Parts: sequence; C-alpha cells; structure tokens
Amino acid sequence: MRRLLTGALFLALAGTFLVEGPVQAGGAFDPEGGETQLGRSGGLKYVAEQVTADGFGGNAAVSCVPSNGPWHVTSGGVSMSDDPSANLIRSMRPLDLNAPLEDPDDTDPDDWWDSQVTAAPGTQVTSWLVCTQRRTSYVTEFTPNQASTERTDDATCPEGKHLIGGGSFIFGYVSSSWPVSGSTWRTRVHDPSGGTNGMAAYATCRNLGGVTTVKKSVDLPADSAARATAACPASRHVIGGGGRITGPISEGRLVGSLPRDSSDRGDVPDDQWRVVGYNGGTEKKTLTAYALCVRKG
Repeated sequence: MRRLLTGALFLALAGTFLVEGPVQAGGAFDPEGGETQLGRSGGLKYVAEQVTADGFGGNAAVSCVPSNGPWHVTSGGVSMSDDPSANLIRSMRPLDLNAPLEDPDDTDPDDWWDSQVTAAPGTQVTSWLVCTQRRTSYVTEFTPNQASTERTDDATCPEGKHLIGGGSFIFGYVSSSWPVSGSTWRTRVHDPSGGTNGMAAYATCRNLGGVTTVKKSVDLPADSAARATAACPASRHVIGGGGRITGPISEGRLVGSLPRDSSDRGDVPDDQWRVVGYNGGTEKKTLTAYALCVRKG
C-alpha cells in the first residue's frame, strides 16, 4: 500500500522536489509515443496519453500524431487519479517540436501538449489534447520575477483573433487557468520561491467569429475537492477550456482540467470541459469550469 502525502507536509515537499521523474512516455526531444487517438468530431481531433507517476515529479507529453504535420494544438489539460489533496499541476501548455521531428521546422508551439504534475507514486496521470487543421496563432507571455508567492498574468490574442485555448506554467502549482474574455487567457499560480521561479501564460488564437464560451460554477467547500463541468450546446464541439477558483491563490488549486464526452451517441470527448479543484483553506470558495465551443474546428 502506498502512502499519500497530504496537507502542509505534501506542499512543503512539493516545493522542494520539483524534478521530473521517469514517468515521461514522450519528452521535449521526442513527445511522440503512447498516444491514444480518441476520435474526431467537428473537424477537431482528440488525443490522450496516460502514464504512471513514479516519484514526486511526472510529465505526460501528448502530441497530434500520427499525422502531426497538418494538425495544430488548440488546447489541452491533465487529470490524475488518487486523492486530489495530494496532487499539484505545474504546467498545462502547448510546445513546439524541433527538427527533425518537425519538417519543415518552425517555432510555433503548435505540436504537443506538456502536462507536468506533482503526484504520489502510482498515480495515473492523463494528458489531454485537442487538435485542429485550421490556421492558428500563439501568444506566450513570460512573467517577470516579482516579490510575491501569488502571481497572475495574462496572454492576449492579437486584434482580429479569438481565443480558443490557453495554458499555464510555473515551478510551483497552478491555482486557476481560464479565459477571462474572448481574447485573453489568465493564469493564477502559487510560486514557492517567492516570485523568482519562471512563469508563463499561453493563448491559442484563430480568426474572429464562431466561438462560444459556456461556464458552470459549483461550491468548493473548505479542505475538500469538487468538480465543475461546462457543457457546449448540442450543435457545438469543445475546442478548449479551463477553470477558476476564487479566494487566495495559495489556498486553492486546480487538480484536473480536461475535455469530456456527454451522453450523446458517440464517445469522443467533444461535448464538455471539466475541472477539478481542491480548496486547502478554511472558507468555502467557488469553482468555475469554462468551455470554449465551436460549430467547426
């Protein structure tokens, strides 16, 4: 029987052991391998990869293979098994493949999704990815150091573009990562190094029009986990999504963010976006899931 670390002890250790363990099926040099093609719907492709955490660090890298060339990342997420109080998300972000894996090579972070977590050994970690063949653009906002453990930043699409996804990165944990408008993605993170760790916010963008945002809020009781699910209208498909937790950043954190299937006739996860949040504080908070929905990806 494995032992799960909870509460203050786990958070203290998580701030110390931030190395990536050998759970990585893919990687920065070769994120291809181990993907499960979940299906296509509305011009979008849905992909996942599952690994087993071994140690305190885990990375699940999933790409738009096997036909990576014409496909581009829109958004993604991560989910974990086991006790939510023992899990942290350190990154959910799009990244670029380097040559010779990408030919012709470019610098757009449109090839694969990086999910880095801190979890107890044996935890099942699943990285989720949504891909499109449409032309997309990407914004990465690197956040300067600041004298605070609670940090916030936005990545905003250029004028004439609409947000279809986003992501977050920190050597700490992600508290919230969600669309605050039709063009801006916001990330709130806890930085255990007092504002000196690298942090970034990411936005994925496409031409204006055709994107609907749906949200769903639930209560998040003190010292507890909850989940919220935002559902796209019947005629639309989920292209991205995220979640927000109210209250102090240091007290709440996302422990899951992923596309989901509804009770329709198919089994492709193109209908909903679900988030799981954990409230480590003593007061009730609100957890909100956001789904970005389109008729055609």
